[in-house]
Amino acid sequence: MLFNWLRTKAMLLDWLQIEAMLLDWLRIEKPNMHVDDDDAFASTTAVAWPEPSHRRSWPLRLGSRPVTAALAGVPGSSPTHQPTAGAMTGIVQLLHIKPPYPPPNCHPAALRPFRPPKQLPWPTGSLVPAIITFGDSTVDVGNNDYVATIFKADYPPYGRDFANHKPTGRFCNGKLATDITAETLGFTTYAPAYLSPQASGKNLLIGANFASAGSGYDEKTAALSHAIPLSQQLEYYKEYQGKLAKVAGDSKAKSILKDALYIAGFGSSDFVQNYYVNPFINKLYTPDQYSSYLVGIFSNFVQELYGLGARKIGATSLPPLGCIPATITLFGFHQNGCVSRLNSDAQRFNNKLNAAASKLKKQLPGLKLVIFDIYKPLFDLVQSPSKSGFAEARKGCCGTGTIETTSLLCNPKSIGTCSNATQYVFWDSVHPSEAANQVLADALIVQGIDLIS
Repeated sequence: MLFNWLRTKAMLLDWLQIEAMLLDWLRIEKPNMHVDDDDAFASTTAVAWPEPSHRRSWPLRLGSRPVTAALAGVPGSSPTHQPTAGAMTGIVQLLHIKPPYPPPNCHPAALRPFRPPKQLPWPTGSLVPAIITFGDSTVDVGNNDYVATIFKADYPPYGRDFANHKPTGRFCNGKLATDITAETLGFTTYAPAYLSPQASGKNLLIGANFASAGSGYDEKTAALSHAIPLSQQLEYYKEYQGKLAKVAGDSKAKSILKDALYIAGFGSSDFVQNYYVNPFINKLYTPDQYSSYLVGIFSNFVQELYGLGARKIGATSLPPLGCIPATITLFGFHQNGCVSRLNSDAQRFNNKLNAAASKLKKQLPGLKLVIFDIYKPLFDLVQSPSKSGFAEARKGCCGTGTIETTSLLCNPKSIGTCSNATQYVFWDSVHPSEAANQVLADALIVQGIDLIS
């Protein structure tokens, strides 16, 4: 009994320490977020921002509908942050941590030794110095605009709800989940697509995006659509390291790279655009065998990134592949309107991915590695869209919403494109809408707390 009492007391003290740290963040005045009709956020070219003409408070909460809608007077306008306190306040709100503080009968002096610094070390005021992204169309912010591939999103109606209502190369009507995550972490601009003209000078200080729509863990996946394969994305990253050192100096560059948040968003294209439609692969490997092959590549990728200085890595799981409108159209209706065997494949892959991550964390000292579960939040949206304020989850907004994606089918002349994408879980037949991305981003932040602590 004495042991149990001591253990309970220790747990309580740990919680009080955490509360004290959060309190010190929250004692700083909570900022207002603001938007500007002419905000340069859309182009990612600017580091300094013009004075805002509109101001709104930040009513961020877990599972909320698009934060943008509550913040902006103009649809798609992007908020900027007065960071530090604001970023931490948002995360506290996401975790549903509520006053009063401190607990009754707790002497405030006992909490003082655990007070964190009131200012973050990064000039941007963000919770990490930079975000560095690898992946496919779920995280591509425009690299494919500069690649000879059919997988492009540099034309309307893509980007119609983004800042300035212009396409940016994102496969969405507005922001990606990673864009929203960056905002929540306190960034006032997005890391540029590495192949874009904006990826130069001081813009490199906040990271870079190497993702390419149509890419995957499997090199053959990228080859099918002439996307940038994972191996080349890594080569670009090495090149980026050299450029960063020239801008920031060797010592500062190493610090940025060590403390940066690394995101990997691969896997969906490997299955949907390669394995399921490629008889040269699906006749040789079972889905389970192919999953093991991909997870092996993931492990090698993490080890290489670690060797290059990365210590905080987040990788996305597979979504419910059988609930994507395009796969439902191609492979038929099954349980709950989704293709059950595809969902089973995704779940088995995710289990292997989590097991590999656990092993890597034991092998690599100092590595923080999180697998972001996007399967459950997206599956919940598809199964019960009305609970989160959506009206349609079985088809996308663009065209008929059943097969359209990229310029071949989702284009300005697509018949039937919806007028209000916030009612749709999917923007086209493959990619979530900005509204759904907000829900996914909320989940990413909560799951990734360890990466920013």
